[in-house]
Amino acid sequence: MAPAFDRAASGELITIAEAARLAGVHRNTVRSWCASGRLSSVRINRRGDRRVRRRDVESFITRRAAIHRHSAPPPQAAVAEKALPATPAEGDPTVRGDALRRIASEVSGRMDLDTILVDVIDASAGMFKADRAALWLFDRDLPQPFRLAAHRGLSPGLRAATTRTTLADDDALVRCVNERQIEVLSDPAGGTAGSATRVAEEHDGIRTACFVPIVFADSALGVLALYHSSDRAWPEEELELARAFADQVASALANARLWAETRELAARLRAIQDLGGRLNRLTDVPAIGEAIVAATRKLIDFDNIRVYRVDHEREVCEPIAFQGTFMGIPVVRPDMLRCRIGEGLTGWVAANNKAMVVSDAESDPRRVLVGPTTGPESMLIVPVTYDDRVEGVIVLAKLGRNRFTADHEATLSIFAGHAAQALVNADNAERVRHQQAELELRLAGQRRLLEVNSELLATLDPVAVLDTIADLLKEVVAYDALTIYRVDRDTGRRWAVIARDRFAEVILREQMPIGVGITGWAIDHRQAVLCNDALEDPRCVQIPGTPVEPESMLIVPLQLGADVIGTLNVARMGGVESHFTEYEFELTQLFGGQASIALQNAEAHLAMKVRADHDALTGLGNHGAFQRDLGLAIEQGGPEPFAVLMLDLDSFKRFNDTQGHPAGDGLLRSIAEAIVESIRPADHAYRYGGDEFSAILGAMTRAGAEEVATRIQRAVAALTANHRAPVTITVGISCFPSEGQTKAELVAAADAELFLSKPSTARDTVDSAVAREAYLSALHDTAITLMDRLDPTELLDTIVKRASALLGATSGYLYLVDEEHDDLVVKVGSGIFAAWLGFRLERGVGVGGLVWATGGPVAVPDYDTWASRSPAMPSGQFGSVIGVPLTSDGLVIGVLGVSSGSPLRPYGEREIAVLGRFAQLASIALDNARLYDTAQRQVGERIATEAALRQSEERFRRLADATNEAIAIHRDGRIVEVNEAFGRLLGYRPDEVIEMIESLSSVPARTRRGTTSRERDTRLSRPS
Repeated sequence: MAPAFDRAASGELITIAEAARLAGVHRNTVRSWCASGRLSSVRINRRGDRRVRRRDVESFITRRAAIHRHSAPPPQAAVAEKALPATPAEGDPTVRGDALRRIASEVSGRMDLDTILVDVIDASAGMFKADRAALWLFDRDLPQPFRLAAHRGLSPGLRAATTRTTLADDDALVRCVNERQIEVLSDPAGGTAGSATRVAEEHDGIRTACFVPIVFADSALGVLALYHSSDRAWPEEELELARAFADQVASALANARLWAETRELAARLRAIQDLGGRLNRLTDVPAIGEAIVAATRKLIDFDNIRVYRVDHEREVCEPIAFQGTFMGIPVVRPDMLRCRIGEGLTGWVAANNKAMVVSDAESDPRRVLVGPTTGPESMLIVPVTYDDRVEGVIVLAKLGRNRFTADHEATLSIFAGHAAQALVNADNAERVRHQQAELELRLAGQRRLLEVNSELLATLDPVAVLDTIADLLKEVVAYDALTIYRVDRDTGRRWAVIARDRFAEVILREQMPIGVGITGWAIDHRQAVLCNDALEDPRCVQIPGTPVEPESMLIVPLQLGADVIGTLNVARMGGVESHFTEYEFELTQLFGGQASIALQNAEAHLAMKVRADHDALTGLGNHGAFQRDLGLAIEQGGPEPFAVLMLDLDSFKRFNDTQGHPAGDGLLRSIAEAIVESIRPADHAYRYGGDEFSAILGAMTRAGAEEVATRIQRAVAALTANHRAPVTITVGISCFPSEGQTKAELVAAADAELFLSKPSTARDTVDSAVAREAYLSALHDTAITLMDRLDPTELLDTIVKRASALLGATSGYLYLVDEEHDDLVVKVGSGIFAAWLGFRLERGVGVGGLVWATGGPVAVPDYDTWASRSPAMPSGQFGSVIGVPLTSDGLVIGVLGVSSGSPLRPYGEREIAVLGRFAQLASIALDNARLYDTAQRQVGERIATEAALRQSEERFRRLADATNEAIAIHRDGRIVEVNEAFGRLLGYRPDEVIEMIESLSSVPARTRRGTTSRERDTRLSRPS
């Protein structure tokens, strides 16, 4: 405690600066003397300026000089290699006093704490001739309050032992700081038994230890420890000198700390300025939080920092930034940091708008623990306030007690002020962005509604209108689920016609009374409904099979005039975040109005289209609709196949004749219904004409189409099973793209199979015979056509095309035997065989080679798996293959065949028989072509020969007439030509001679039998 100061007896008062000049020391040294009570002083104003008596200063200087005379200079080896004053001579107080003043001036003039500490150690060791020296900084709030700041010669063991010392230990070091008195240990065995530091000192051979407290403003800053390896006496003047030295060190430390705090404050101000500028540029809340974390890390040491945004509507402090470790948890989730307003220390600050410096959070009753604790923890919590409204909270935490000061609170509070402005700016910017986005959304929505109006009105198919409504609405209003209901006033029920939902199948199956649920209310009242939190609405009715979950709904009636024909329902799943806005509600209502008009137009158009495209008797699509839909199916067809069915009634004429035409019309309607019930809703049935029907089965393989055909046949047969004239139905199937890629090819393939499938037993009906006759007529026409084509090249191409069309095949081929090379060669190919022209095949290899070798037909269900397939042929192209021989005079002259392109359509005995008959006709036609070709060649040769013969005869005649010798030309014993000389010999002209010879040849044989050769010669020789 400072001694009392008597103003009346004070004598001459001088300033601290004058006292420092008088003593030859720094002003801070005088202040430290006054603060420690060794020099009396008096405060003269509120700023804390002091005055001292001149005689007190002079007395104090004299007393210190007497103490200095007992000081001895330290060994030269112990002095650090620094520019310090020369060591004074031992026992010379004046010299030691001067040295102390110089050291004090040197130390006090430096602001770098580390340099000061090293200088203090070197100076103290030299001044007191210590073998070892150490300076320990002291922090009472730490569990282990002593920290070694500098030392000279201390062993690791002694350093460790002292560092582990706590305030609970009975140790000289602890007593020194607690009592603020010098502690001297001169007996190695002295001190507290078991003291770790004393044991370490003994181990190091220390005989004497002096601990000098470093005190400033009644606060212990540290301890200066001086160790001697021999016994050393510490008289009072030595202790006073050590205390004076410690005071100088305390002043130097205080100055250095003040300088550091000043620099830190300047840095804080710069950081705050930088942070303010940076925050003014940020409009994103998480970025603001990260900026606060980064700026705080530069100025305040902490273990973790949390930045919160206060949500007053939800009454929650929401973390927006975090750094460091939290409660020893390695991975920190936002929910661990989140807290409610008023709960815990953070919640208390958010609720009360007051900063809080907590020395030990664990002992605070307002704490809320979320994990294991690792000891005392200090916390600094500052509200982020704007216009008395807490916008956020900044929380710093550090292990240990009293780790944060008022300066830290001030710094963080300034940070919080800038952060509050930034958060408000971010809110305003977000609000502006939201308003701008809403305006843009409104503009885009209005623009899109205009586009939607034209798109909807251009869609004339009611089903397509519903899909268009679902697709276009999502571009205007985001939704998770959409359902369009239709109302049937006659039945009093409503059902979903389109559902875009996870549970679409359940919703589409469900039929409900019109007035049930929120949708029923909208229908009954003809009003649109905005229902956020639908589960809380008492009108809500759960569809069986769908889960109960938070949902927001918009329900808009679809009206035709004053009648509600259905509703447009859109929904979003979730809580508050899923709510629809009033603007979205408005847009949906406008969209619903446009959808109602579009739906009305589409249904009116559909009614007209139905009348134009449907058969009046059966209600099925007509022939034109079939052709149009088949063309569309081909255009839109991808890799997935579809099937075409051609259906023809058997014995329908007989039924009409026996039951009458009205009954026949009724049967046709029943058959149409049976066909529709046997196919899927997505498939289409048509009345092709008369008693013929057709169907298009989407996404259907041949196997599936055959099952459908069987169902149709059974259903139709059951209609007249008990009649005297039962009617059945025959079905022909073709599949896209394997059996045809155009409308004509698909219909021809199905027709061919239809004819082949007609009944062929003795129980055939008249209609069956008529159908078979039509098929045979087609085959006959084909044969006649072949007979008419005598050009070989054109003939072969016609053969292949006719054969493929007859069986509904996609590809056909024709081999001819090449006798010169003894193999088969492809002359004509269609479909996939078009690329194989000129390909040669040996006898016995492949289908063609086996037909050539055996002379009989060959049918292969799947060419890829056939053992005798040609290795030159690729896989995956041919499917089922059939080949029959082309013959001439009992010899195989070629092979005719077709390929289905798929193993799913194998050829059977009937196809082999039909193709065999066709091959016979084709063989005849091929022979005719060959004969015609041969005859043409022979006629040409004969004409040439006759012309040459005539020329030769003419030349011979001229030669014979020119000679005088009689010449006669005979053939088969008869004279057919004579020359002029021969005529003159007989006395006749050559032509008369020939006539006479012809007349003699006409005399009966019995008359001529009596005429002698002499007579004949005489007659010939008689002149005319």
